[in-house]
Amino acid sequence: MNLEQYIIEYQKEIENLDKVVEKIVLSKKGWLLGEMKKRLNNQGIDGDLKKMGTYSKKAITIRKAKGLTTSHVTLRFEGNWYKGMDIKADGKFKFLITSSDWKNDKLLDVYGEAILEPTQDELNNFVRVYIDTEIEKLIRKLGNIES
Repeated sequence: MNLEQYIIEYQKEIENLDKVVEKIVLSKKGWLLGEMKKRLNNQGIDGDLKKMGTYSKKAITIRKAKGLTTSHVTLRFEGNWYKGMDIKADGKFKFLITSSDWKNDKLLDVYGEAILEPTQDELNNFVRVYIDTEIEKLIRKLGNIES
């Protein structure tokens, strides 16, 4: 492969970069959603690193009877909101994190959009571990100019 051929192949991959990234994100979304769920459940903080608050006395009584966390808001009672969480492509290099659970809009109204956003660290780790790695593989796959 000469330099011109290499550049042509490289340009083809760059033109399709949005599709490449979309494929990576959608195939590895379980990791990112898992990190977000752990943070929400274990720490009670949203994607902006803000505490979501505390439970009322009545809610604490109910949650204690079910053996659920009472020290911080987890957004988890039966787990349906967590189970309904998903990431969908929403345009070129845009992704939407949502939940199909019927409570989603109510939870967003009460706790804000950041409950469905990764933290900057979660996003950085996802990009480094999955997106950067896959793009590097793609570039290496183009091969040597000497080939």
